[in-house]
Amino acid sequence: MSRSGPEVAIVKFVKRVAMLCLFALPAAATSGSTATGPISFLRVNNTSGDIVYVFVGGIIGGSPPGCVHVSPYQYALPMTTAVNLDMFALLESAAQAGRTVTVRGLGVCNADLKVETLASVSE
Repeated sequence: MSRSGPEVAIVKFVKRVAMLCLFALPAAATSGSTATGPISFLRVNNTSGDIVYVFVGGIIGGSPPGCVHVSPYQYALPMTTAVNLDMFALLESAAQAGRTVTVRGLGVCNADLKVETLASVSE
C-alpha cells in the first residue's frame, strides 16, 4: 500500500529541511576566525568576569565577527567551564614553551562585547 497526497509531500519537505540543516552545521561551526602561530601574550582579567585575553602572533583567517573592534586581543576566553579551563591550561603551557597553536573563534563576542570569544585551541 503506497501513500500519496499531502502526507507524502509534508514528509518529503521535512526531510529536505532536515538535510539542509545538517549541511549547514559545519558552516555554522566554522563561522569565526582562525589564527595559527605562537602566543604573544595571555592576560587574565579577574575584574571583568574571569576572562582570559589571548593574542596569537599569527595571521587571522576566516571571518571575524562584526562585533570585533580595534583591540590588542584577538580572542577572549571566559573561565566558566571545565573545557575552557582546559583550553587555558593548554594556552599557558604553549605560551611558556613557545609552541605554535591554532585557535578558532566562535564567531560572536559574548565574553567581551568587542573581542571574539575563543571556541577551540589545538597544537
